[in-house]
Amino acid sequence: MSKSAGVLLLLLAWWGDGRPCAAAAGAEPFDFLFLDANARAVGLGGAYTALARDSNALLYNPAGLGRVGRHEATFMHNSYFEGVSQEYLSFASRRGWGLAVNYLDYGDVPRTTISQPNETLGKFSASDMAVSAGYGRAVLLEGLSLGGGFKFIREALGDASAQGYALDAGALYDVPGMSGLSLGLALQNIGPTVRFQRAKENLPLNLRLGGGYSFAFLEQKCSLSLDIMKERSQQALIAFGAETVVNGRMPVRLGFGTRNQAGPGISAGVGWLFERFALDYAFVPFGELGSAHRISATLLWGEEGPRRAASGPAEPRRPLVAEEPPALDKPEDHFKLADDLVEIDLLDAAKKELRAADALMGEEDQERVGYLARMGRIAYLEKNCASAKARFTDALRLAIRLRMMGADAAQAYAGMGLCLEEERNNPYAMKFYRKALEAGADSKTRRLVQERLKNLRQ
Repeated sequence: MSKSAGVLLLLLAWWGDGRPCAAAAGAEPFDFLFLDANARAVGLGGAYTALARDSNALLYNPAGLGRVGRHEATFMHNSYFEGVSQEYLSFASRRGWGLAVNYLDYGDVPRTTISQPNETLGKFSASDMAVSAGYGRAVLLEGLSLGGGFKFIREALGDASAQGYALDAGALYDVPGMSGLSLGLALQNIGPTVRFQRAKENLPLNLRLGGGYSFAFLEQKCSLSLDIMKERSQQALIAFGAETVVNGRMPVRLGFGTRNQAGPGISAGVGWLFERFALDYAFVPFGELGSAHRISATLLWGEEGPRRAASGPAEPRRPLVAEEPPALDKPEDHFKLADDLVEIDLLDAAKKELRAADALMGEEDQERVGYLARMGRIAYLEKNCASAKARFTDALRLAIRLRMMGADAAQAYAGMGLCLEEERNNPYAMKFYRKALEAGADSKTRRLVQERLKNLRQ
C-alpha cells in the first residue's frame, strides 16, 4: 500500500504542475503549492510576482495586498485531466489583508497492491489543501510595499495524511522615475519539516524574483512580466507573460513557462472587464496528458481606496492620450494629462506632468490649488496619508487665502476626508466631506463624497 501510494503521489504531482517530482528519498511534499490559480496569472505563464496587486497576492507575493484598491474576491475552477480538479477562492481587502483557500481533488483512485496490481480492491480518495491569510502595506520608502502570509497546508491520501504550516514574505517596489516599472520579491513556504507517516520531509522553500512593466501602445493598456523561480531542490524556472487590454474591456494574454515540462510550456488567455466584475479564461496544453482549462470570476466592490495597482482586474480605464503629446504651455493642459495618467495608474508620469505645471505658476496663482489637490490625491493613492494630508492642507490654506471655491478646493476637502477616514477619525471626515459639497464639487467628487457619507452614517 505504501509503495503504490508513493507511486501515485509521484504521478499526481507530475499531472499537477507539469513537472516530475524528485523520485529519490527526501523529495519535498506539498508540491501543489506551485499550482497557478487565477486565470489571468495562468494566461501570463505564472509570471505574476510583480503584478500581484489583487486578491491573488497571497499566492504570488503578499506585498501586493498593500496595493489593492477595492475589496476584491476571486473564484476559480480548474478542470484538469484524468478527473483531477482544482477550486480556488481568495479575498483581499483594501485595508491590506487577505484570505485564500486552494483545494485540489484527485477524485477516487483504484486501490491495488504489489501482488495484485491489476485488481481493484475498492477505491480511496486523495486531496491537497492550503488555507492562507496575510497582510501587506506601503512603508516609508516611496513606491515600496512589504507583506507577509501564513498558511496551513494538508495532503491526504486514503487514511494517511500530512499537515503543516508555512510563512511567506514579500516586497513590491515601483521604481521611481521609471513609470510603469515594478519589481517583486517573495520567499515562500518557510517552515519546519513535515511528518508523513514515519518520514520527515522539508517544505518546498521557494524564491521568486519578478519584474513587470505597464505601458500604453496604440492607446491600449499593455503589460509585460518576467519571473525567475528557484525551489530548494529544483533547478531555476523562468516564466514570461504579455497582456494587452483591447478597448479597455477585453484582456488578451500569452505566456510561457519552463515549469510545464509535460507540454510546450505555453499558455493563453482572454477575459472581459465589466464595471465591477471580471471574467477570465486560460488554456494550458500538457502534451499527451491533455489540456487544462481555468475559468475565474472576480468581483470588486466598495469605493476605491489608497492603491498603486499597475494592473489586475479593475474598472475599465480611459485610454492613454497620444504617446508623444503636443507641447503644453498652460497648467490646465498638464492637469488634464495628469488626470488621464492617474486614471490608468501611471502615477509617476502624472507627477511629472504636475511638476511641469508647477513650473508655469506663481506662488499665489489659483491654479496652484489644483496642483496641490492633485499631488495630494496621488500621495493618497500611494498610501502615504501623511504626505497627502500635508498637500491637501496646503491646498485648502491657499484656497481660503484666495477666497476660492470650486472643483479643486472641493477635491482637497474630499481628499482630506478620505485621509481622516483611513485614520478612523470619522466625525472629522464627515465634516470635510460636507465642506467638499459646499465648495462646489464636480460630479465625480460629489458621487464619491455622497457614497462615503452614506457609508459613515450606517
